[in-house]
Amino acid sequence: MRVTTSKSKNSESFYITKSYTNAQGKSTSTTIKKLGTLAELSERLGTDRDGVMAWAKEQARIETEKYKKETEDAVVMIPFHSNRLMDYSMFRFRYGGATELPVL
Repeated sequence: MRVTTSKSKNSESFYITKSYTNAQGKSTSTTIKKLGTLAELSERLGTDRDGVMAWAKEQARIETEKYKKETEDAVVMIPFHSNRLMDYSMFRFRYGGATELPVL
């Protein structure tokens, strides 16, 4: 996750965004959390823009760690039995990059 800013005529807003690849294979991003505007954050933290940016990067790091812990258990296990023979007469897998099916 990363920190993005959006500047307008009157203010600058800070967001935490996450980039990912969607189901169609396109790269996209989504906003995870709005941190606030520069005026609000600098008043609350008592610092300038550089201090606000450092704080925002730390918040993004914390969100990244939290996301990794949540998705850590989402491991998919594929069973493999080394003592069983494969049935090669059944078409169960794709041939990577082949334009024609091989003759079995």
